[in-house]
Amino acid sequence: MALANPVGGYTLARNYLRASLAASTTFQTWTGSADAAAALSRIHLSALPPPAAGAEDYSAAEWDGYLPLAILHTARYHSEFDSDTGYAKQGTLVIHLLGAVAEAKHDLPGEAGRDFDNVIGGIIADLESRANQAGYLTVKSIDMPEEPERGPIDEEDTLGDVMRVNLFIGW
Repeated sequence: MALANPVGGYTLARNYLRASLAASTTFQTWTGSADAAAALSRIHLSALPPPAAGAEDYSAAEWDGYLPLAILHTARYHSEFDSDTGYAKQGTLVIHLLGAVAEAKHDLPGEAGRDFDNVIGGIIADLESRANQAGYLTVKSIDMPEEPERGPIDEEDTLGDVMRVNLFIGW
């Protein structure tokens, strides 16, 4: 299903971040996407689609179909009037990255962590490189308040062995 066209600064910011992330060659490689258009299918706004009809939770097969992925959230939005320039808009968006640990790295936590750190580092570099380009989000700051974590054991039956992190993007 296609998204409605964005209206206003709040929605445009999310749209620009989505475009910035989809254009990231690191994100494309990580998700196995051929290009930015294909990468868009791995970027979800606010939440994933609901589980299969009648199910309370996602099945392991459903998770396999979604991973790796990004979910975009809004943490803060602010619009302030200035009589000289009009309304200045700013905010913070969150990119939640979630990806499976390669089976060969299940018993190698240092290597699994480094692989995910490299994905994060590449995505950050890609976002920074497009920060002032038309059609992409003007990124003013990137904050990772907590280090990446490996999925809790109780989720492994459904999710498998996963790594996750939240990146807070100031604009």
